[in-house]
Amino acid sequence: ARPAYIGAWWNLVNWEFVNNNVALWPCLNTGCNFMAMASVTGAKGEVPTVTARSGVAMAAVTGTFELPTLPWAKDALAPHISAETIDYHYGKHHLAYVNKLNELLALPENDKWKDKTLEDMIRDSDGVLFNQAAQIWNHNFYWGCLKPNPDSAPNLPTGEIKRLIEKNFETFEDFKTQFSAACVGHFGAGWVWLVLDHDDKLRIVEGHDAGNPIRDGAGTPLLTCDVWEHAYYVDQRNARPAYIGAWWNLVNWEFVNNNVALWPCLNTGCNFMAMASVTGAKGEVPTVTARSGVAMAAVTGTFELPTLPWAKDALAPHISAETIDYHYGKHHLAYVNKLNELLALPENDKWKDKTLEDMIRDSDGVLFNQAAQIWNHNFYWGCLKPNPDSAPNLPTGEIKRLIEKNFETFEDFKTQFSAACVGHFGAGWVWLVLDHDDKLRIVEGHDAGNPIRDGAGTPLLTCDVWEHAYYVDQRNARPAYIG
Repeated sequence: ARPAYIGAWWNLVNWEFVNNNVALWPCLNTGCNFMAMASVTGAKGEVPTVTARSGVAMAAVTGTFELPTLPWAKDALAPHISAETIDYHYGKHHLAYVNKLNELLALPENDKWKDKTLEDMIRDSDGVLFNQAAQIWNHNFYWGCLKPNPDSAPNLPTGEIKRLIEKNFETFEDFKTQFSAACVGHFGAGWVWLVLDHDDKLRIVEGHDAGNPIRDGAGTPLLTCDVWEHAYYVDQRNARPAYIGAWWNLVNWEFVNNNVALWPCLNTGCNFMAMASVTGAKGEVPTVTARSGVAMAAVTGTFELPTLPWAKDALAPHISAETIDYHYGKHHLAYVNKLNELLALPENDKWKDKTLEDMIRDSDGVLFNQAAQIWNHNFYWGCLKPNPDSAPNLPTGEIKRLIEKNFETFEDFKTQFSAACVGHFGAGWVWLVLDHDDKLRIVEGHDAGNPIRDGAGTPLLTCDVWEHAYYVDQRNARPAYIG
């Protein structure tokens, strides 16, 4: 329910900042430093404490697929993964995929899929149908990959998977290091998989968003780790490495060994999930331990973390100081640090005198990701201003005229923009951009996507829909954040 975040976000939109951006629309084509020109204003002061988020009730939708029963009690993975995380991850996110798929299968245009398995849809469908089917399968499989380990006993592979790991990676520690690096380094939302191919060949593969190795015949899945932020943000906040470290305590090697025996399944069309044995134990477990603090200091280099235009607690009751502390002080800072580290490498000398906009337009891969995320966050903070009393927050001036010209009413625009924010699958940004002839457009950018990249228009307003933007306050309720 991302709408909870979207609902809160509208209270904070800084229309003065947006109007300043309207005046800059030629900037995109002239190579100016857009961020240097955009005026960021705000106010500091005392604000009310954060209000509790609204509970989001989600009931199963009757249909072809059902939410499977967990193989252990919700609190059984503590102290490594908390009951609250499981409550949201399984009871909200996983259930939402089941509900959505059943709704889609009830539509006449999807009749051909009604008697198909999840694997059929993963192999042959696309778009929203694929996303739901793959996410259901992925989560079904993920729960089987975990078993309780309340005493944090050593958890090492045994049997056939031990032999395969030592054959392919020499030692379990070498495998663990490589798999962990893939999990920590995966940019955006997704999954990391250990798959078995022909000739006893193990491979570590990454799947973005709902990515599943069945899709392209990459191998038989043996093990997976979910690196969507909702898998760990309740317990670890931005500390994905801490989640990965905790996750290793829970790996169910018996489940993995069962999967090893199924490697021909991928090519024979059998129902893989029906064959995979999921075992676990219920019982009392210790309460969740506090997560370890992750200290992050700025790395000296070309770029610096900008000063926020308001106090960290100034966006309450809509966005909490704790969210800002992690979003700005951990995530945003991490992008700055990483970009400066990259620019210190000799192979990146050509970028050292370039602007963020230059790198957004012309670089690729990890350099692009860091530069775009710095720019996006710089811009996002400017889009927000304190509104502690939740006063009506309506556009004025030129942006009001443009919205009414392009969308008829502000409510129509707000509905369309909110729908884009709530409906965006995975991590990303939703932008309002201004094109020629007073044309406003709502565009979505996946992961670090930025409209400067492809000349989509001059950015006027953005909403960050990465889960870390709202998970502290709203958990899975993205609509409440938007509202």
